Amino acid sequence: MQRTLAEGLAVGLACGLGTAVADALYALLAAFGLVAASGLLEEISWWVGLAGAGFLAWLGLRILLSRPAVAAARAEGPPAQGRLLGAFLTTTLLTLSNPLTIVSFLAVFASLGVAASGAPGAATTVVLGVLLGSLAWQWGLALAAGLARRWLAAGLLVWINRASGVFLLGFAGWLLWRAAG
Repeated sequence: MQRTLAEGLAVGLACGLGTAVADALYALLAAFGLVAASGLLEEISWWVGLAGAGFLAWLGLRILLSRPAVAAARAEGPPAQGRLLGAFLTTTLLTLSNPLTIVSFLAVFASLGVAASGAPGAATTVVLGVLLGSLAWQWGLALAAGLARRWLAAGLLVWINRASGVFLLGFAGWLLWRAAG
């Protein structure tokens, strides 16, 4: 939502697609490699958590210290393809670096018995459902933020940026705390 408010709807949609793709990748991993993946993920979870915390801290500081490009955000016209690709990749990596995402998918798929059933059709259906559900949610948020940004004053956008940066820094601190404990 913060990226949509600061950079426009197209960037928000690219971010939403990045999150949905990462969710689908984790769902795919959980559905088709539940037993093997859980052992590997347990071994590298500390490093993933540390990398995720570092990435979140960097992103939080960057957002906190920057002023939203109000003029650019309000300008009409499509953003450069590089900016859309960057938004997609950044959000995909951010979602992939959250160890709680894979743990959640492993738990859900184990409780559903999808991986244990051995039915690739069932696993494929669930992964596709995760992709489409996540995409619908993320794009719904981006559309709501895109509509709201028309009525938000520049000063409010600065405060939204600051609040987003503080939230990301807090989440990074929490991830570091979990990795250390």
